[in-house]
Amino acid sequence: MINHELKNSVTILRGIIHYLMRDKGDCNHCKKHFNIMLGELDRASLLLKEYMKQDKTRPVKYKLNNLNDVIKSVYPMIRAKAALEKKDLKIILGEIPDVYIDAEEARILIINLVLNGLESMDEGRLTIKTYQETDKVVLVVEDQGNGINQHVIDKIGTPFITTKECGTGLGLATCLDIISKYKASHEIKTGSRGTQFFVRFKKQIN
Repeated sequence: MINHELKNSVTILRGIIHYLMRDKGDCNHCKKHFNIMLGELDRASLLLKEYMKQDKTRPVKYKLNNLNDVIKSVYPMIRAKAALEKKDLKIILGEIPDVYIDAEEARILIINLVLNGLESMDEGRLTIKTYQETDKVVLVVEDQGNGINQHVIDKIGTPFITTKECGTGLGLATCLDIISKYKASHEIKTGSRGTQFFVRFKKQIN
């Protein structure tokens, strides 16, 4: 109930800001500040969505889904986000079999990994890859940021442990929860030229 009410408030505030930007000529000099406000509201909206998706009463829809299809479904949104930040986005989709996963949770996983990658870079390219590795389907999100310190990696996924100045760490906590639920595994390779986040899904859940 609280999440629902907060989401409604965010929606109303976004509507008011759009109205002021569109119809109030004397507010043109404030557009830079309005855009910052819209960005923060979008971040709050995503955070609320994550909380709602972690609702333990929500039934998990185990179905055969293809990660390539999930990536294609979120591509317009993440492409717009990358373009807005003047960063490159590259997609390399290999031939992969379907895996048993809830498509909505897979979208949340991919969006969170992409947002983390984009936010780690001042500039550069973010790459999303998929490929098959023996009996696994592999998802890779690779950024060209400055890498992650080892003390942060040791605690990664812990809420409120984050590399971002205003981050909460809840995004990666959500990712690791989803990865664990599907008996997948993750691996992080990081250095001064960027970070690769690997997720390996079993083709079938035992």
